[in-house]
Amino acid sequence: MNCLKDYLIQKYIDGEATAEELKLIERHIAKCDICISEIESKWIFSNHIKKAIGLSPSVDIVIPKFELRETKVKKLSSLERILYLSVAASILLFLLVINQNKEVRSQPELTIESGFSTYVNANCPVTRLPLEISVTDDKGNITEFLIE
Repeated sequence: MNCLKDYLIQKYIDGEATAEELKLIERHIAKCDICISEIESKWIFSNHIKKAIGLSPSVDIVIPKFELRETKVKKLSSLERILYLSVAASILLFLLVINQNKEVRSQPELTIESGFSTYVNANCPVTRLPLEISVTDDKGNITEFLIE
């Protein structure tokens, strides 16, 4: 009789064996006392190591069952859909009409130009020359200011 390999015994102890490997191991240990003693000794050794590093196998982690709650989605009848759509369309239309009626009142556009008068005395410093300011509004009206 061929005994179990060490890696297969370790997978069995760690709970990592596949379904096929479990069947093979259980069939074999039903007949082989050598493998049973090998599994027991490795299991005891594994538990000592796990306790030493703080992974005590006696502590079972309980994972709560995750349950999905059913959520009920209310289906709207065709009449309710039409009602909601007409209300939404009415609100949008109302907002569009109100925005159309508002006049855009903007500030008048002014153009300001500054410079010196056409008569310049070369013997005068610039700070003493009269300053001419022209203001043109959006209708074309020109207002001139002369600062001496």
